[in-house]
Amino acid sequence: MKLSYEDKVQIYEVRKQGSSLSQLSSKYCVEFSNLKYMIRMINRYGLEVVKKGKNSYYSPELKQEMIDKVLIEGQSRIRKGHGKIRYAFFPRRTICQNG
Repeated sequence: MKLSYEDKVQIYEVRKQGSSLSQLSSKYCVEFSNLKYMIRMINRYGLEVVKKGKNSYYSPELKQEMIDKVLIEGQSRIRKGHGKIRYAFFPRRTICQNG
């Protein structure tokens, strides 16, 4: 299920009140890892990060920085929790299969 902005806000608020990611994953039919990632993104950047907008614009400078990370610094693989969070990339949506 595709989550609306309101769903994401509600998930975040309920999580802050102590609900487990497993409970939220089942209730909203969203992969556990995607929920965990979304919560981390909101914690770091605020709720604005989950608002649906137009396609992201990446400045030439940011694109060059990302390329340099791979080519110059040798970070061909993004270490867990570093690259995606730094550049606010979201994982592909996955289909929840209940039952």
